[in-house]
Amino acid sequence: HGQATHPGQKHPRNEDAVVTFTFDKEQDGRAVPVGFYLVADGMGGHDAGDVASRTVNKIVTDWIIKTKVLPDLQKTTRKLTTEDVPGELLAQAIQQANGALVSRAQAEGSDLGSTVTAALIIGSVATIASTGDSRTYLLREGRLEQITQDHSLVARLVDAGVIGPEDVRSHPQRNQIYRCLGHDADVEVDTFTRQLRAGDVLLLCSDGLWEMVLDDEIQRIIESARSPQKACDALIEAANRAGGEDNIGVIMVEME
Repeated sequence: HGQATHPGQKHPRNEDAVVTFTFDKEQDGRAVPVGFYLVADGMGGHDAGDVASRTVNKIVTDWIIKTKVLPDLQKTTRKLTTEDVPGELLAQAIQQANGALVSRAQAEGSDLGSTVTAALIIGSVATIASTGDSRTYLLREGRLEQITQDHSLVARLVDAGVIGPEDVRSHPQRNQIYRCLGHDADVEVDTFTRQLRAGDVLLLCSDGLWEMVLDDEIQRIIESARSPQKACDALIEAANRAGGEDNIGVIMVEME
């Protein structure tokens, strides 16, 4: 996999956080590869956005390690059970992060929030969770599909047929999101499951990438790059060339 993040051209501070880690899980006497990937785009005045995305990053990652990694280290033969449903695990982790942000915002009287898109890949099954307007895409056999839905005003306008998909990037209210972490005690987390095949590519990114670089161009860059890391670096470059209006966070995972 590859990962990269950049403050962009207009912001001195980078409020996007990315995390990736992989390990092998013992199942039925064989090692099953597990990968965890997350992009969070923080927001809020002063350094609140930075704090928000780092908090989401840390809490979600700690939760995954506590519930997925550590039990395996203690009991190497532990079987996957229904309580281990990855979608519920991810949603729980994200809700934990939301609770922490809400408490912090109330305690400090600050307005902080964060988007999150995360993928937990166990063997060849990917579970994706999302809140806000960071995206996860699947590139398969020459077709780039946005798996997640943007929880934004402009996405609703597109769904209602008020504006076209091509207008999203230039709409004056494109940054208004109606669902994110840190604003309400209860947050709804979308989860999706995909059976992956060899050659599939998952791309997780903040709006700093997709608002600057069209989907066709994202696909072209991924397909022409020599490695996932080179693709991530090239995507950041493309977003900055297009104006780099926001922080950019990107992770690419290629299935073997």
